[in-house]
Amino acid sequence: MLRFERAAVREGHTLIAGVDEAGRGPLAGPVVAAAVILTTEMRIPDVIDSKLLRPARRITVFNRIIEQAEAIGLGVVSAAQIDAINIYQASKLAAHQAVQQLCPAPDFLLTDALPLDSVEIPFQAIIKGDSQSQSIAAASIVAKVTRARIMASYDQDYPQYDFIHNKGYACPKHLDAIAEFGASTLHRHTFKGVVWFDQEIIHSQTFHAMCKRLRSSRTEAQFQQLRHMLVHLNTYLPQREIYTLHAAISEQEARLG
Repeated sequence: MLRFERAAVREGHTLIAGVDEAGRGPLAGPVVAAAVILTTEMRIPDVIDSKLLRPARRITVFNRIIEQAEAIGLGVVSAAQIDAINIYQASKLAAHQAVQQLCPAPDFLLTDALPLDSVEIPFQAIIKGDSQSQSIAAASIVAKVTRARIMASYDQDYPQYDFIHNKGYACPKHLDAIAEFGASTLHRHTFKGVVWFDQEIIHSQTFHAMCKRLRSSRTEAQFQQLRHMLVHLNTYLPQREIYTLHAAISEQEARLG
């Protein structure tokens, strides 16, 4: 977990930051990036890919990183910004923000496969870097815990979406809540799971009626019946609604197994 850091030291670098982000996939909430500088030979137990740690253990390791890291920077890009510039560019922006917050400033970056061309610091983008570099793994833990806490704070104002448990990801309960209550300002309105049932988008009454039937559909026969209905509605509904309904049926069917 230190071979990339040691290689950077051999090349003359002294302040090496690991950079990673959390929250690319969710339907709601920000993408959060962290940049962490650890001393080259520092070993903190269980600093591994954050996804491999149980939540309670992840928080314990997070606290150790906060206590022992030489510097930590955070970047947070909102759902509205994600919609405006796309999730890839938003992830790069959050990472850029995190690096800019570091004090002292790093002289080399290790990232989890994310190129940071906007930062005038040499970097190495490593595929699956959070499982190969302690610095990147530390950043992944800080980013994931920070984002989880942000989503827990949102849950107080938007309890209907259960953000405290799903963190904005597309679990069945969350998708059902979007279908019932529509999307909030915290949702990413360009993500397909939100677009399908977004009540802020003006759709025909027939479209909403089909969505209502879809929400209660559970069997293969019911999904097939909806598809047959769409064939007959093809000349009556706008093509964007036909496409959206076809996609929503396929996703609902796949989600329910």
